[in-house]
Amino acid sequence: DGGQSNNALADLTGGIADKWNLESKKAEIASGELWSKLQSLISNGHLVACGSHSGSDTTRNKNGIVQGHAFSVLSAKDANDGRGNSLKMVTVRNPHGKTEWTGRYGDTDLVRWTQRLKAEMGHDPAASGDDGTFCMLWEDFVENFAVVYLCRTLTPYDPSTGKGWHIYNASAEWKKGVSAGGCTNFPSCPTNPQWLVNPTRPCAGLFSLRIMESQGAGREYSLHIGITVAAKRGKRIRSLYAGESRVSSDSYTNAREQVCE
Repeated sequence: DGGQSNNALADLTGGIADKWNLESKKAEIASGELWSKLQSLISNGHLVACGSHSGSDTTRNKNGIVQGHAFSVLSAKDANDGRGNSLKMVTVRNPHGKTEWTGRYGDTDLVRWTQRLKAEMGHDPAASGDDGTFCMLWEDFVENFAVVYLCRTLTPYDPSTGKGWHIYNASAEWKKGVSAGGCTNFPSCPTNPQWLVNPTRPCAGLFSLRIMESQGAGREYSLHIGITVAAKRGKRIRSLYAGESRVSSDSYTNAREQVCE
């Protein structure tokens, strides 16, 4: 069956679906920012999957990765092999339980695996065989996969511990000629629904825009949606300027949900 892993995980958990198109994340990959984000998401219990480049899932690339296929991402660790090499290592699983990465640090690349690296990764390539679970370098991961799927599972705030998220929901609609303003390229953009967010202290913020409508099997989302958060000192957004403090979803696209943080 088709579909996207992030939406499936969100439906199962009630979480927030998000994804990273790695082609558009090259600057964050080069700076190390995306690696840090990935580690933080996994360590905080959020669910992560990935998708290979388009193609038939009966074909593999030169390094054994099945094309047009979804995989689980199990861990992202800074590791050391005891030979002076610091490694950014990702553990991935093919849900079919077979057919693995055959490149560097794959299960067939026994020369690179030291006892220390096996212990740090909790993975013994010689013992695991072709079970679908494999490790690879982050730099190889971003070359061999096209997208990272995320499902953020947020724990509501607990006053007894001081931990968790304050979660707020609001609803609106796009109505042609009234509140369907289009993307920021259109002068009508300010007519889109807007909300004022006024934190009482510095904090992390995660903003999700979701289309709340049932979708039949095989039905595609026809609306291209996006979300922008801008610092306007309490005023309604009427224009956006270069250099202004703001964050946005990656692009306007036909998706069920868009996220920015």
